[in-house]
Amino acid sequence: MTKIFTYPVVNFNFKKPVFVLGGFESFHLGHLELLKTATKIADEVIVMLIKDPSKLPKNKGKIFSDLDARIQMMANSGVKNIILFEFDNKLQQLTGQEFTDIFIEYKVNFFVVGKNFVFGKNASWGAKQLSEFFPKTKIIEHLNFENSKISTKNLKLFLEFGDFENLNKLLPTNFLVSVEFNQSGKFTWKKELICPAAGFYLAYFVIIKENIKLPVILQIEFTSGQGKIHFFQKNENFSGFLEIIQQIRYIYSNQSNILRKSDIKIAKNLFAKLYQKD
Repeated sequence: MTKIFTYPVVNFNFKKPVFVLGGFESFHLGHLELLKTATKIADEVIVMLIKDPSKLPKNKGKIFSDLDARIQMMANSGVKNIILFEFDNKLQQLTGQEFTDIFIEYKVNFFVVGKNFVFGKNASWGAKQLSEFFPKTKIIEHLNFENSKISTKNLKLFLEFGDFENLNKLLPTNFLVSVEFNQSGKFTWKKELICPAAGFYLAYFVIIKENIKLPVILQIEFTSGQGKIHFFQKNENFSGFLEIIQQIRYIYSNQSNILRKSDIKIAKNLFAKLYQKD
């Protein structure tokens, strides 16, 4: 079970923790390498997670997924401990030295960070300076996939185009997003999140605590940003996660904005193949 803490942490009971640092708007295969490195060298690994990545200087638009889904994707990937940070004005104004002082009080031995990790006011410090203060710090090179660097920026492009097959190849576990819907299965995609292209998608409706995972067809309606979940079986829950697997087809017009029998047939065949793999 993943433990969630909020900075500043009261009653910090870790003895020799290793921190994995980053904003982690997404948690992709490159980030998984950081986690793997940390768990090989320490029993107590803590991942730093910025609550609202839209406040990060590099972010100019909508974000990858919501906080609950980001936490769950990290938990599904094996993260055991998370400390949530508010990227507020106080944190933004800290010098590099002041930022490292936060972790000194937590008795940190060293960190695991990506080569491009930056911190401190105006992002003036980086992984190299961090390793000067904490010589045991591990700096991990960028991870490539099919000759391209894995980055949240590229993941967001796949998400925007609804290319979940390629998106999920770069994630340790399938993409998740939190959802609340009415009895008809209708919902509005959260305005701060990137909405996939209009289309029909193969997905699961997931409730972690109740161990529920139902196959569904997700519809992102044409031009409106509205969504609808089509269930194959009776459902009495109206909030949880959508685990989106792949696209069935795009919606190009109002005329094609209707679920067809052929869509259902394709979805059933795809689910059958997934069950055979399991």
